[in-house]
Amino acid sequence: MQDPTIVVSQEMEDPTIVVSQEMQDPTIVVSQGMQDPTIVVSRGMKDPTIVVNWEMEDPTIVVSQGMQDPTIVGMEDPTIVVNYGMEDPTIAVVNQGMEDPTIVGMEDPTIVVVSQGMQDPIILVSQGVEDPTIVVNQGMEDPTIVVN
Repeated sequence: MQDPTIVVSQEMEDPTIVVSQEMQDPTIVVSQGMQDPTIVVSRGMKDPTIVVNWEMEDPTIVVSQGMQDPTIVGMEDPTIVVNYGMEDPTIAVVNQGMEDPTIVGMEDPTIVVVSQGMQDPIILVSQGVEDPTIVVNQGMEDPTIVVN
């Protein structure tokens, strides 16, 4: 399948969304009122866009081995895990009022935390990272940036 749009709607609790091998350029939208979803985008995916919308609570977004150039946008304490073999992902946490996101990435990620009112984010770029770009903008309080 190529370029699907996957939408999981309002008031779902703890869904698991799996987009499997060899999908190309999917858009995954998890909308308002979701709680604790797990979004797994599997090996061989190319250029997915994953959007986690307003009032999401503690989503886990896992982008697996062999992914190329994903864009991930999330809110409210997401854990974003970009696994081994990723090429040049862009992880953008861009929405106002984000609190304490944890971002774990490998291999040339660009991590942009741009929102006003962000508090205490933890940005972790793990072992074997090459040339990460980390941007922390206006209104940040006590960010922790760890490059292992």
